[in-house]
Amino acid sequence: MATPNDGLWRQPQPEKDLLLDDITIVDKSLLKRAVGAMAISNAMEWFDLGVYRQYDFP
Repeated sequence: MATPNDGLWRQPQPEKDLLLDDITIVDKSLLKRAVGAMAISNAMEWFDLGVYRQYDFP
């Protein structure tokens, strides 16, 4: 059985206060647009794969 000293476990990190640089603020409309574009791109890729497999080009 592995013990915390074997290197397989994360060592506890001391808690620190959040700084302004630790926080990322994203515009909500830009985030929705990016997620929508990713979903469309993913759907197009799966469609392309389906067409390719349907015709089984050598």
